[in-house]
Amino acid sequence: MQHDRTTRPTVRLLHELNDGWSNPFQPRAISDGRWEDVQPLSHLDHPILTKCRTALGDHTVSNRTISCSQDLRLIEIRSSQWRAGVWTADDGTHWTLAAGLAKGGHEDREDFYEALKRQCSTPEGRQALLPTKLDWNLLKRETAARVLSEWELSVQDEVCQLLQEASHAGTARATIPHPLTPSKSDGQSTNREPLATVELSITTEDGIEDICLSFIEQSQPGSRLAHRLEYRLLTCIAPPEQGWDKSFDIYSAMEDEGHCSRQISILEEAKSQGRLVTSVPGCVAHVTHPPATSPTHPSRARRCAPYATPSSYHEQTLTLCLDAQSASAATGSSPSGEHRSGVAPHTRYPSSTPDTPPIAPVTNTPNVLAKDAAGPPPRTHLRGHGLDPEGPHRELRFPSGTYFSHR
Repeated sequence: MQHDRTTRPTVRLLHELNDGWSNPFQPRAISDGRWEDVQPLSHLDHPILTKCRTALGDHTVSNRTISCSQDLRLIEIRSSQWRAGVWTADDGTHWTLAAGLAKGGHEDREDFYEALKRQCSTPEGRQALLPTKLDWNLLKRETAARVLSEWELSVQDEVCQLLQEASHAGTARATIPHPLTPSKSDGQSTNREPLATVELSITTEDGIEDICLSFIEQSQPGSRLAHRLEYRLLTCIAPPEQGWDKSFDIYSAMEDEGHCSRQISILEEAKSQGRLVTSVPGCVAHVTHPPATSPTHPSRARRCAPYATPSSYHEQTLTLCLDAQSASAATGSSPSGEHRSGVAPHTRYPSSTPDTPPIAPVTNTPNVLAKDAAGPPPRTHLRGHGLDPEGPHRELRFPSGTYFSHR
């Protein structure tokens, strides 16, 4: 998997770059080490970093190297009084290793060139400028987020075609590929393996469209990626979270006649804007009843709805569903079970809600790789591909208008 080659700063440089920030939130987040709140690092709002990001793609900028950088061969970037040195790694990624202001006709001790000359005077000093393990891990996170973003957009396009075919023929089938391409090896194909095969059927009767989505085959059932796929498919077909029912691997929903045509238009508009459509949250809360309060199965716990799943806003902020109210009335007490919002299976994991403003307008999507609240996380598609760096699952935002969560 190829990393984005857009020029990005190192963590070391970001900690040293104290002046010139247009957004005061970003240097505070950097100082606190809250990297998930400022990623991708290649799009930070600083004049010299912005110039570094765009300069290497501008043929009018000469790739003149800074002589005092010696074997690092840093490319000189200028923006007003700001100066920077960009290094190119073996894999083609560009890193801004040093930045500062030109001062005093290059005779001032704090001048960028003088400071860089002192830093590069020894092999140890030059080595200290290079990206660290943390830098590479942050890049891997962003690469994984980008791959997931592109994959979900392709799934959304596939759903649009499914809706069009099923609206005319009654049924349509599609195979969704895995987001990662296998590493090339002797005698093996580099085509992406199928993740799931789904079939969509639509029937219209008495002004109601009966929608049925069946999972025919799945290569990774129960994985976070499988739940991510379920969420994307269900959201694209019928966004209301509490409008879906499930029986084994079959999902069904009923909508007013003309829903599929309207949804096709919505998906086509989203495609033209390069964004992902979002689900519509439910309006009632469900409860996981303990065994003693289960009206139909006294010997075991049960849930009010097929998809009573954890939510970040479950603390009785929603009205209890009728089933939960009935169970409460039958026992003469308030429900003591776990409060959950009734949503489709894609929100099995609590979404990570940022408490800070985004760096660009984004389309909100739930956390695909958050740790399962009911137990240890299943093996994800990132493991085994060198894309599972340490750290909590968080959401990454991208200027393209989409963002994803991953490790």
